[in-house]
Amino acid sequence: MEKSSSISNKSSNKNVGVKTLNTQPLPGKKLAKNTSLQMNRRFTKVGMNPLDAVQYVKANSKIKDTDGQSVFEMKDVEVPAGWSQLA
Repeated sequence: MEKSSSISNKSSNKNVGVKTLNTQPLPGKKLAKNTSLQMNRRFTKVGMNPLDAVQYVKANSKIKDTDGQSVFEMKDVEVPAGWSQLA
């Protein structure tokens, strides 16, 4: 009894039906040299460090698993005053 092969002869061109994408950038308006994106200040003040605007307190953080065993603990960490470990 002869076994029939379910494997067909492989084509020498492996990329049949494969489309090549155009990787060239789209044409656009050329910018003058030394141009930059301008942004207006929204949430900070000139000359003030944004981190100084937040009030910090020292806290302890402890996470326990369902059996009550500690899986994470951090003592005396400075966190924002409004921070909640449950959030």
